Amino acid sequence: MKWIFAFFIIGLLLFAGCGAQQPPAEETQEPAPVVVPPVAQPVVQAPAEKINIGFVGPLSGAHMQEGTEALNSLKLSAKDLSDKKYEYVIVSQDGGCNASVAAGALDALSAQGISAVVGGVCPEEVDGMAPKLQQDGMMLISLSTGSTDNEYIMNFAGSPDALGEQMALFCLDRSWRRPMVVTDGSADALKRAGLFAAAEKAHAMGALPADKYDSNFAATALKIKSEVPEAVVVFASDPVIGAKIVNGLRDAGITAPILGDWVLVSNGGISGMGTNAEGVYGVLPEFDENDPAATFYLNAYTSSYGVPQDKILVGNARNAMYLLAQAEGFYSYKPTSDQVRQYWTNLDSWMGIGGTLNFKSGDRVASFRFVKVSGGAVQPA
Repeated sequence: MKWIFAFFIIGLLLFAGCGAQQPPAEETQEPAPVVVPPVAQPVVQAPAEKINIGFVGPLSGAHMQEGTEALNSLKLSAKDLSDKKYEYVIVSQDGGCNASVAAGALDALSAQGISAVVGGVCPEEVDGMAPKLQQDGMMLISLSTGSTDNEYIMNFAGSPDALGEQMALFCLDRSWRRPMVVTDGSADALKRAGLFAAAEKAHAMGALPADKYDSNFAATALKIKSEVPEAVVVFASDPVIGAKIVNGLRDAGITAPILGDWVLVSNGGISGMGTNAEGVYGVLPEFDENDPAATFYLNAYTSSYGVPQDKILVGNARNAMYLLAQAEGFYSYKPTSDQVRQYWTNLDSWMGIGGTLNFKSGDRVASFRFVKVSGGAVQPA
């Protein structure tokens, strides 16, 4: 029995030895690779392409206010339009409301390689620049209407051709069949008086001979009074002279209604007329300053430069600048003056601030509204 028990013990020991597990060898872990983040390279933004736009307008003299307001409007619009791609820069020259001065200003802009000019705030400036535009390879977006026009002038002030007709109809609607015209003798005023005279003739109105403001206007006013006009129509290129005409008429005891254009009922004209402004009628280019876009822009202008004297001029300058930028964007590169002119010529209408602008052969076709001065401000007539 003992030998059996001995074999049993030996078997157990052998079995235990065969089944024993060796502890696993410890694994050696490789260190994780170090990831070095790439060094961020600075993004180099290409500089915006500078687009120089010229401006010619009266920056000195009696009409400096108008020229400065137009220039300020262009600067504000250029700032709004500039982005990472284009930077619009306004390069200004004083046109002085003088033809020869404006011609010299255009030469100065041409020497700087500028091909598009906004300006001609005075008709005399437009006339001075007109002959030089083609030879200098330039185009003018004019903010007034001169006596000269050619294919290189895009009239943004609006052709006044319909002015005479609408003023004549305004008189007829009020049974003023015997009006008398008084002008300040300037070329611009005489041109508008001519449009009115043509409409008078077409409607068989009994117009009285026209008269002119001069240094002895007191005597002229008494002669006008003796003619007993049913209305007096005043055309002036300067609101100061326009106001003097009205004051002279009233001082002579003339009580007939007085009708003028936008010059007479401008802030300067109303201020110069004083109490004589009450009841004066005027005709203004169509511009709705209550249009939300116009209100927003005029508020922005006021914040930067103060309340403008001529809101229509400020609005026209803004619209001209935006439309010029639209032409630049249409070509997706810096176009030539001929390309911009072609783009402009193809326009029929465009939504600007203050309403829809209509064009014919590159020139804006103006529409008008009649107003009456009441309480020192213009109201719908």
